[in-house]
Amino acid sequence: MGRLEIRRASLNDLNDLTRLMREADERPYTTSDVQRILHNLNEDRFVAWIAYADSFPCGITMLERKTLRWRNCDLHSGFWVNLYVRPSMRQTRLFVKMVMTMFQAAPALGFDLLYAATRRSQVAEANIALGMTEVGRIPLYGCILRPGRLLAKYRRLGVYLRPICYIADCIYYPVVYLRDISWQHNATIAQCDWIDEGLHDVTTLRDYISRDCVYTPLNSQQYKDRFDVAPDRGYYELLTSRCNGTLRGAIAWRMAERGPSIRAGIVMDVVPSSEDFDHFKALFRTIHQRARNNGAEIVLALPGWGSSAETYLQELGYRRMPEQYVVMMRPIKNLPADFPVNDIRKWRYTFADNDAF
Repeated sequence: MGRLEIRRASLNDLNDLTRLMREADERPYTTSDVQRILHNLNEDRFVAWIAYADSFPCGITMLERKTLRWRNCDLHSGFWVNLYVRPSMRQTRLFVKMVMTMFQAAPALGFDLLYAATRRSQVAEANIALGMTEVGRIPLYGCILRPGRLLAKYRRLGVYLRPICYIADCIYYPVVYLRDISWQHNATIAQCDWIDEGLHDVTTLRDYISRDCVYTPLNSQQYKDRFDVAPDRGYYELLTSRCNGTLRGAIAWRMAERGPSIRAGIVMDVVPSSEDFDHFKALFRTIHQRARNNGAEIVLALPGWGSSAETYLQELGYRRMPEQYVVMMRPIKNLPADFPVNDIRKWRYTFADNDAF
């Protein structure tokens, strides 16, 4: 390793940032995509660092500015994203130096705490070794819509075995269909436009059900901005359930590809009212139908929106997947004495916090 430089990134580094983010996410980002994802590197939204070895770009790490709310106390937080070191530099101390540079800069940038989440256990172990504290782990759940095709893609089965798997899907489909139509309800399910006045009802209910958790508060405009365009240029839908005009629940979701061309419906955010499980089922039934119509093999969800989330998902036919997300944090300033540093049950964390699935 030659001369190493780690410094704050700017739009002058856009080409290098794009190249590194393409490698990190394995997506064909354009410079316009990266500029949009990073909000023009406006310091009010993103702070990024880039590493060079002999003027060759070799690593990035970033903090996205967010507000975390804990019992009416708003904390200026940095969500740690886009950590990447090129393979040729992974046997060096570049990773450690980049992370420590970011940690040391955090107080002057006004952060109260830093937090992160990853499904890669080795990354979590490394981050904890450098000073992050594990808050807890959230298991990933999946509802399988096409088991045969999912198996064929996941195991990369040959073309001669795939027809057998597809026959299995034809047999399995009536089981899922009959289960879904058995969920009786009197709810009115509708797709909510992101400019709809009903968006205010969704964010108000979201604030109410999250009041005893650490969560990211979003008003109507912020919620719309969050789900404007996905990093991979995909789109989000917001479904609402109402009874006699009163909002009973909402779910934001999208389609995405995961792994070896596996088509997945992704449950981004869940906003249930406290006791209306029938409305909850009606929303998920609609998502399952739409995901299947869009070619999905599976629907994925993180049960990080409430204490009953795992129970609800299991009752809806979701199964626990092998993966789990490790949520970590690092206090920068003094936090409230009752802040749940090691209790993930008091945190609200879903894919709405980060499109990392």
